Amino acid sequence: MNNKYVILDSNNKYINSVVWNGDLSVWQPPAGTTAVPADQVDPSIFNEKYTAEQWLVKCGYTSTQLIVLLDLESRLKEKNKTSDKMVQVREWLNQILATFSQTQEPQQTWPLPPCSFEEASQQALFLLV
Repeated sequence: MNNKYVILDSNNKYINSVVWNGDLSVWQPPAGTTAVPADQVDPSIFNEKYTAEQWLVKCGYTSTQLIVLLDLESRLKEKNKTSDKMVQVREWLNQILATFSQTQEPQQTWPLPPCSFEEASQQALFLLV
């Protein structure tokens, strides 16, 4: 079962959130960080506000990576194929765009990504091969 974890740096500063089953053989937090179940973290660490673009970058989705995903999405459509992870990422991006279109002010709470860029792109590439 997957749960939400927060990634903290060595000073216990919030870096990011991930959905993960806690199995270290599958994934490990980046060097110098720890993963802690979200329900065990003081909510005050989440007080920072981010613009939509800052949030996307913080979640590992830079503008270049988003262009790659758009390209992969169009290639999948050409071949009449669907990637579950790509669909989930598209829905996540749509949520962020909907919030951004209502207010362009930095927000304290943005939705968490359903998976990493690497997971989404790898699944799409696998389907295209």
